[in-house]
Amino acid sequence: MSRMMTGDTRSIVTRLNEKYGRQWSFKILSHDIDENVAIVLGEITASGETKQQFGTATLYHAEGKALKAASSTAFIKTAALFGIHTAKRQVDTPPIRESVPVPSPAPVKDPPAAPPETEQVIISPEQQVTNTVIAWSQAWSQQDADTYLSFYAPEFQTPSNVPRRDWETARRQRLSKSGFIEVMVSDMKVLPINSTMVYVRFTQSYRSDTLRSVVDKEFKFKQENDRWKIVRERVIR
Repeated sequence: MSRMMTGDTRSIVTRLNEKYGRQWSFKILSHDIDENVAIVLGEITASGETKQQFGTATLYHAEGKALKAASSTAFIKTAALFGIHTAKRQVDTPPIRESVPVPSPAPVKDPPAAPPETEQVIISPEQQVTNTVIAWSQAWSQQDADTYLSFYAPEFQTPSNVPRRDWETARRQRLSKSGFIEVMVSDMKVLPINSTMVYVRFTQSYRSDTLRSVVDKEFKFKQENDRWKIVRERVIR
């Protein structure tokens, strides 16, 4: 922890100590370098409560410096989930001026009402990716192999680098083999890396007539033709 201390992280440590005493800890769960970006997942446990958040830093110089900066960002962002923030600059309050009486203007007729405008709903990339993960789990639960496989990009990194065709055949067999499948996702964390790449971590609960499991999983998404596609999938624990 001391190796990544900066002015902001020191102030966070001070506030955590004031709020929790010695009943808190921070650890780095994972770190990675992807497309010249250092990515770190940090975790703070305080008084029995645990929260996680990502931090990133661009690889301008040495990997070590970028990972240190990403670790600091992860620490600051995770602390914010506990309501602990860095010091904010005070904004000067403008002086109160005495109001000067102004004569009331002559009444004006109301203009005709304008036709209501159609509101355009804008969905953030984070929400788009969240919706994609949910739709992926639903396709798996419905044992819809074609839809399930459509979420994976052509350049998807298959496990152990097996040929894509062999991997798809194995997945189709697994989906059709079970009498029923139920996949639930929860505790989703979305980390945009840039405008076309996003990391997602979540807890996956799987249940079928032959198996039950709960794992933490990570997806790397890439945007292709206005759709978010999975290019990497791995089990964290």
